[in-house]
Amino acid sequence: MPFDEHDTPAILGQLDGRAFPQQLSAIQADDDGTTAHQMGRGAMAVRVTEPDGRTIDLIVAHLKSKLLSFPPGPTGRPRFQPRDEGERARVAAYALYRRTAEAVTVRALADELLGGQGEARQVMVTGDFNDEPEAATTQILLGPPGSELGTPGADQPDRGDKARLWNLAPRIPAAERFSRVFHGRGELIDHLLVSHALLARAVEVHTLRPEDAVGPHDGLPSMAGQDRAAGPGAHACFVTTWVTYEGWRCLGLGTMSHTNGDGEGLSERERWREAAHCHVDALITRRAGSISPCLGWR
Repeated sequence: MPFDEHDTPAILGQLDGRAFPQQLSAIQADDDGTTAHQMGRGAMAVRVTEPDGRTIDLIVAHLKSKLLSFPPGPTGRPRFQPRDEGERARVAAYALYRRTAEAVTVRALADELLGGQGEARQVMVTGDFNDEPEAATTQILLGPPGSELGTPGADQPDRGDKARLWNLAPRIPAAERFSRVFHGRGELIDHLLVSHALLARAVEVHTLRPEDAVGPHDGLPSMAGQDRAAGPGAHACFVTTWVTYEGWRCLGLGTMSHTNGDGEGLSERERWREAAHCHVDALITRRAGSISPCLGWR
Protein backbone atom coordinates (compact mmCIF):
# COMPACT_ATOMS: atom_id res chain seq x y z
CA MET A 1 0.00 0.00 0.00
CA PRO A 2 1.60 3.31 -1.01
CA PHE A 3 2.05 6.15 1.48
CA ASP A 4 3.18 9.72 0.98
CA GLU A 5 4.13 12.77 3.01
CA HIS A 6 0.52 13.32 4.07
CA ASP A 7 0.32 10.01 5.90
CA THR A 8 0.47 10.01 9.68
CA PRO A 9 3.03 7.68 11.29
CA ALA A 10 1.70 5.06 13.66
CA ILE A 11 2.34 5.23 17.39
CA LEU A 12 2.34 1.66 18.66
CA GLY A 13 0.86 0.91 22.06
CA GLN A 14 1.18 -2.28 24.05
CA LEU A 15 -1.61 -3.29 26.37
CA ASP A 16 -0.42 -3.97 29.89
CA GLY A 17 -3.46 -6.16 30.48
CA ARG A 18 -2.38 -9.54 29.10
CA ALA A 19 -3.94 -11.28 32.11
CA PHE A 20 -7.06 -13.37 31.64
CA PRO A 21 -10.26 -11.80 33.04
CA GLN A 22 -10.50 -12.10 36.82
CA GLN A 23 -13.44 -14.49 36.65
CA LEU A 24 -11.48 -16.94 34.46
CA SER A 25 -9.33 -19.45 36.31
CA ALA A 26 -5.75 -20.19 35.31
CA ILE A 27 -5.47 -22.93 32.69
CA GLN A 28 -3.39 -26.10 32.69
CA ALA A 29 -0.43 -25.68 30.34
CA ASP A 30 1.44 -29.00 30.49
CA ASP A 31 1.56 -32.48 32.00
CA ASP A 32 3.41 -31.18 35.06
CA GLY A 33 0.40 -29.11 36.06
CA THR A 34 1.98 -25.74 35.24
CA THR A 35 -0.74 -23.13 34.82
CA ALA A 36 -1.04 -20.00 32.70
CA HIS A 37 -3.00 -16.90 33.64
CA GLN A 38 -2.19 -14.55 30.77
CA MET A 39 -2.03 -14.41 26.99
CA GLY A 40 1.08 -15.90 25.43
CA ARG A 41 1.62 -13.02 22.97
CA GLY A 42 -0.52 -10.30 24.49
CA ALA A 43 -2.63 -7.98 22.38
CA MET A 44 -2.34 -4.47 21.01
CA ALA A 45 -4.87 -1.67 20.60
CA VAL A 46 -4.71 1.74 18.97
CA ARG A 47 -7.21 4.53 18.49
CA VAL A 48 -7.35 6.18 15.06
CA THR A 49 -8.86 9.67 14.89
CA GLU A 50 -10.34 10.44 11.49
CA PRO A 51 -10.20 13.94 9.99
CA ASP A 52 -13.83 14.57 10.96
CA GLY A 53 -13.13 13.67 14.60
CA ARG A 54 -14.59 10.18 14.62
CA THR A 55 -12.46 7.47 16.22
CA ILE A 56 -11.85 3.85 15.28
CA ASP A 57 -10.51 1.50 17.95
CA LEU A 58 -8.36 -1.30 16.49
CA ILE A 59 -7.51 -4.41 18.49
CA VAL A 60 -4.87 -6.73 17.06
CA ALA A 61 -4.28 -10.19 18.53
CA HIS A 62 -2.36 -13.34 17.64
CA LEU A 63 -3.98 -16.30 19.41
CA LYS A 64 -2.34 -19.61 20.32
CA SER A 65 -1.49 -21.78 17.36
CA LYS A 66 -2.83 -25.29 16.75
CA LEU A 67 0.74 -26.32 15.94
CA LEU A 68 1.82 -28.56 18.83
CA SER A 69 5.20 -28.72 20.56
CA PHE A 70 6.02 -31.32 23.19
CA PRO A 71 8.34 -31.29 26.23
CA PRO A 72 12.06 -31.59 25.42
CA GLY A 73 13.52 -35.02 24.81
CA PRO A 74 16.94 -36.36 25.87
CA THR A 75 18.71 -33.77 23.71
CA GLY A 76 16.98 -30.93 25.53
CA ARG A 77 15.36 -29.69 22.34
CA PRO A 78 11.57 -29.34 21.96
CA ARG A 79 9.87 -32.24 20.21
CA PHE A 80 7.29 -31.91 17.46
CA GLN A 81 6.23 -35.56 17.59
CA PRO A 82 4.52 -37.11 20.63
CA ARG A 83 5.68 -40.15 22.55
CA ASP A 84 2.22 -41.61 22.10
CA GLU A 85 -1.27 -40.56 21.05
CA GLY A 86 -2.28 -39.84 24.62
CA GLU A 87 0.41 -37.16 24.83
CA ARG A 88 -0.71 -35.70 21.50
CA ALA A 89 -4.31 -35.44 22.73
CA ARG A 90 -3.33 -33.82 26.04
CA VAL A 91 -1.01 -31.24 24.45
CA ALA A 92 -3.70 -30.40 21.88
CA ALA A 93 -6.08 -29.83 24.78
CA TYR A 94 -3.61 -27.51 26.53
CA ALA A 95 -3.26 -25.47 23.32
CA LEU A 96 -7.04 -25.27 22.98
CA TYR A 97 -7.40 -24.17 26.62
CA ARG A 98 -4.99 -21.30 25.96
CA ARG A 99 -6.52 -20.23 22.65
CA THR A 100 -9.96 -20.24 24.25
CA ALA A 101 -8.81 -18.19 27.25
CA GLU A 102 -7.03 -15.75 24.94
CA ALA A 103 -10.22 -15.32 22.89
CA VAL A 104 -12.14 -14.58 26.09
CA THR A 105 -9.49 -12.02 27.08
CA VAL A 106 -9.63 -10.21 23.73
CA ARG A 107 -13.43 -10.25 23.84
CA ALA A 108 -13.25 -8.59 27.28
CA LEU A 109 -11.26 -5.72 25.76
CA ALA A 110 -13.74 -5.46 22.90
CA ASP A 111 -16.59 -5.27 25.43
CA GLU A 112 -14.82 -2.44 27.21
CA LEU A 113 -14.23 -0.46 24.03
CA LEU A 114 -17.76 -1.10 22.75
CA GLY A 115 -19.27 -0.08 26.08
CA GLY A 116 -22.67 -1.37 24.98
CA GLN A 117 -22.71 1.25 22.21
CA GLY A 118 -21.69 -0.79 19.17
CA GLU A 119 -24.15 1.09 16.96
CA ALA A 120 -22.15 4.28 17.56
CA ARG A 121 -18.63 3.15 18.52
CA GLN A 122 -16.35 2.03 15.69
CA VAL A 123 -14.41 -1.01 16.91
CA MET A 124 -12.44 -3.54 14.87
CA VAL A 125 -10.85 -6.75 16.19
CA THR A 126 -8.37 -8.32 13.82
CA GLY A 127 -5.38 -10.59 13.58
CA ASP A 128 -4.31 -14.22 13.39
CA PHE A 129 -6.92 -16.15 15.40
CA ASN A 130 -5.41 -19.48 14.33
CA ASP A 131 -8.78 -21.03 13.56
CA GLU A 132 -11.51 -20.73 10.98
CA PRO A 133 -14.70 -18.62 11.10
CA GLU A 134 -16.95 -21.36 12.53
CA ALA A 135 -14.49 -22.45 15.24
CA ALA A 136 -15.71 -22.02 18.80
CA THR A 137 -12.78 -19.76 19.69
CA THR A 138 -13.55 -17.44 16.76
CA GLN A 139 -17.24 -17.43 17.66
CA ILE A 140 -16.40 -16.31 21.22
CA LEU A 141 -15.06 -13.07 19.79
CA LEU A 142 -18.30 -12.27 17.96
CA GLY A 143 -20.51 -11.87 21.00
CA PRO A 144 -24.29 -12.28 20.54
CA PRO A 145 -25.01 -14.88 17.80
CA GLY A 146 -27.73 -14.89 15.17
CA SER A 147 -26.86 -11.98 12.87
CA GLU A 148 -23.82 -13.28 10.99
CA LEU A 149 -23.34 -11.99 7.45
CA GLY A 150 -25.09 -14.26 4.98
CA THR A 151 -27.82 -15.29 7.42
CA PRO A 152 -31.44 -14.02 7.51
CA GLY A 153 -30.74 -12.13 10.74
CA ALA A 154 -27.89 -10.08 9.28
CA ASP A 155 -30.18 -7.23 8.21
CA GLN A 156 -32.50 -7.39 11.22
CA PRO A 157 -31.51 -4.92 13.98
CA ASP A 158 -31.82 -6.24 17.52
CA ARG A 159 -30.54 -5.55 21.02
CA GLY A 160 -27.44 -7.63 20.37
CA ASP A 161 -26.14 -5.00 17.95
CA LYS A 162 -24.88 -3.00 20.93
CA ALA A 163 -22.29 -5.66 21.71
CA ARG A 164 -22.02 -7.70 18.52
CA LEU A 165 -19.01 -7.96 16.19
CA TRP A 166 -19.44 -9.11 12.58
CA ASN A 167 -16.87 -11.25 10.80
CA LEU A 168 -16.29 -9.76 7.33
CA ALA A 169 -15.17 -13.12 5.92
CA PRO A 170 -18.35 -13.62 3.82
CA ARG A 171 -17.55 -10.37 1.97
CA ILE A 172 -14.21 -11.72 0.74
CA PRO A 173 -14.66 -13.09 -2.80
CA ALA A 174 -14.90 -16.88 -2.57
CA ALA A 175 -11.76 -17.41 -4.66
CA GLU A 176 -9.75 -15.31 -2.15
CA ARG A 177 -11.34 -16.55 1.07
CA PHE A 178 -8.29 -18.12 2.69
CA SER A 179 -5.11 -16.80 4.25
CA ARG A 180 -2.91 -19.88 4.38
CA VAL A 181 -2.69 -23.36 2.86
CA PHE A 182 -2.84 -26.43 5.11
CA HIS A 183 -2.49 -29.93 3.63
CA GLY A 184 -3.25 -28.42 0.23
CA ARG A 185 -6.48 -26.78 1.39
CA GLY A 186 -7.00 -23.05 1.80
CA GLU A 187 -7.89 -21.98 5.35
CA LEU A 188 -9.09 -18.59 6.60
CA ILE A 189 -7.51 -18.18 10.02
CA ASP A 190 -6.90 -14.39 9.89
CA HIS A 191 -10.01 -12.33 10.48
CA LEU A 192 -11.59 -8.87 10.47
CA LEU A 193 -14.40 -8.34 12.98
CA VAL A 194 -16.24 -5.01 13.11
CA SER A 195 -18.90 -3.35 15.24
CA HIS A 196 -22.28 -2.27 13.85
CA ALA A 197 -20.99 1.28 13.38
CA LEU A 198 -18.31 0.04 10.96
CA LEU A 199 -20.31 -2.67 9.23
CA ALA A 200 -22.00 -0.45 6.65
CA ARG A 201 -18.73 1.33 5.87
CA ALA A 202 -16.80 -1.83 4.98
CA VAL A 203 -17.87 -2.00 1.36
CA GLU A 204 -15.13 -4.31 0.04
CA VAL A 205 -12.85 -6.90 1.61
CA HIS A 206 -10.02 -8.66 -0.22
CA THR A 207 -6.92 -10.70 0.45
CA LEU A 208 -3.63 -9.67 -1.13
CA ARG A 209 -0.90 -11.82 -2.64
CA PRO A 210 2.34 -11.09 -4.54
CA GLU A 211 1.90 -9.40 -7.90
CA ASP A 212 3.69 -12.29 -9.62
CA ALA A 213 1.37 -14.94 -8.14
CA VAL A 214 -0.02 -17.25 -10.81
CA GLY A 215 -2.14 -19.74 -8.90
CA PRO A 216 -4.48 -18.96 -5.97
CA HIS A 217 -2.06 -20.57 -3.49
CA ASP A 218 1.05 -18.75 -4.72
CA GLY A 219 2.73 -16.54 -2.14
CA LEU A 220 1.26 -18.41 0.84
CA PRO A 221 3.01 -20.92 3.09
CA SER A 222 1.93 -24.52 2.61
CA MET A 223 1.91 -26.33 5.92
CA ALA A 224 1.79 -30.10 6.30
CA GLY A 225 1.05 -31.39 9.77
CA GLN A 226 3.79 -30.52 12.26
CA ASP A 227 6.24 -29.35 9.58
CA ARG A 228 8.35 -26.67 11.26
CA ALA A 229 10.64 -26.52 8.26
CA ALA A 230 8.01 -24.45 6.48
CA GLY A 231 9.53 -21.38 8.10
CA PRO A 232 7.98 -18.40 9.91
CA GLY A 233 4.29 -17.69 9.66
CA ALA A 234 3.35 -15.63 6.61
CA HIS A 235 -0.32 -15.36 5.79
CA ALA A 236 -2.21 -13.40 3.17
CA CYS A 237 -2.90 -9.76 3.98
CA PHE A 238 -6.39 -8.32 4.02
CA VAL A 239 -7.56 -4.99 2.71
CA THR A 240 -10.92 -3.56 3.62
CA THR A 241 -12.21 -0.35 2.10
CA TRP A 242 -14.67 1.97 3.74
CA VAL A 243 -16.06 5.42 3.05
CA THR A 244 -15.39 8.62 4.98
CA TYR A 245 -16.60 12.09 4.19
CA GLU A 246 -13.37 12.61 2.18
CA GLY A 247 -13.72 9.44 0.11
CA TRP A 248 -12.14 6.00 0.17
CA ARG A 249 -10.00 4.84 3.04
CA CYS A 250 -8.03 1.60 3.00
CA LEU A 251 -6.91 -0.44 5.97
CA GLY A 252 -4.44 -3.25 5.33
CA LEU A 253 -4.09 -6.07 7.81
CA GLY A 254 -1.63 -8.91 7.81
CA THR A 255 0.31 -11.41 9.88
CA MET A 256 3.66 -11.70 8.10
CA SER A 257 6.50 -12.34 10.52
CA HIS A 258 10.20 -11.68 10.05
CA THR A 259 11.46 -14.05 12.75
CA ASN A 260 10.58 -17.56 13.73
CA GLY A 261 7.24 -18.02 15.46
CA ASP A 262 8.69 -18.19 18.98
CA GLY A 263 10.78 -15.01 18.78
CA GLU A 264 13.86 -17.02 19.75
CA GLY A 265 16.72 -14.88 20.97
CA LEU A 266 14.62 -11.73 21.35
CA SER A 267 14.02 -9.73 24.51
CA GLU A 268 10.45 -9.28 25.75
CA ARG A 269 10.34 -5.77 24.29
CA GLU A 270 11.77 -6.98 20.97
CA ARG A 271 9.27 -9.82 20.89
CA TRP A 272 6.44 -7.34 21.36
CA ARG A 273 7.80 -5.04 18.66
CA GLU A 274 8.08 -8.04 16.35
CA ALA A 275 4.44 -8.86 17.05
CA ALA A 276 3.62 -5.23 16.29
CA HIS A 277 5.40 -5.39 12.95
CA CYS A 278 3.43 -8.52 12.09
CA HIS A 279 0.39 -6.27 12.02
CA VAL A 280 1.92 -2.90 11.22
CA ASP A 281 -0.55 -2.22 8.42
CA ALA A 282 -3.35 -2.52 10.94
CA LEU A 283 -2.08 0.66 12.56
CA ILE A 284 -1.94 2.94 9.56
CA THR A 285 -4.80 4.34 7.56
CA ARG A 286 -4.18 6.54 4.57
CA ARG A 287 -4.46 10.18 5.69
CA ALA A 288 -6.59 9.07 8.59
CA GLY A 289 -5.61 11.72 11.09
CA SER A 290 -3.88 10.88 14.36
CA ILE A 291 -3.15 7.47 15.82
CA SER A 292 -2.53 6.77 19.50
CA PRO A 293 -2.66 3.90 21.98
CA CYS A 294 -6.08 3.05 23.40
CA LEU A 295 -6.08 3.91 27.09
CA GLY A 296 -7.93 2.73 30.13
CA TRP A 297 -7.79 -1.06 29.98
CA ARG A 298 -6.41 -2.57 33.19
